[in-house]
Amino acid sequence: MMTQNYGEDAIDELAEHYGSGKSPFLCPEDLRLEWLDYQTYMIRNCTKMSMQEHLSSLALHKGTVSVAYPNLSKLAQVFLALPVSTADWKRGFSTMKRIKTRLRSQMINETLNHCTRISMEAPPLEQFDFDTSVNDRFVQLLVIAIAIQIINR
Repeated sequence: MMTQNYGEDAIDELAEHYGSGKSPFLCPEDLRLEWLDYQTYMIRNCTKMSMQEHLSSLALHKGTVSVAYPNLSKLAQVFLALPVSTADWKRGFSTMKRIKTRLRSQMINETLNHCTRISMEAPPLEQFDFDTSVNDRFVQLLVIAIAIQIINR
């Protein structure tokens, strides 16, 4: 069973961090009240839910929970967006280091970003279907050109 002050220190710290500055992300006073009310809600209605289910119900606007607790909903969205580890960042920097060698030191950032994204997210060359890719891009450009012609009429 939860105690009445469970997590209040953490909520106060989050309220201070996200509720201050030039453009506060949430209302600190409302966040504290929402937390107290949400604890009661969890005890009464959600004893079998996992932490992931709680966060999803808050962050993904499922039902009335995210409406009833808008500040907690914003925090849940932030929490779900945080990386679990630094592995992806390290992998990205290693990939950029492989791409931007001494011989390619004049590469602009946009090109470096594109090359890094392709290197990290694209399928291996053996699996890449060039024909489909070119056809899809051609169709996209054709649709854009037609849309521009219609707008300019």
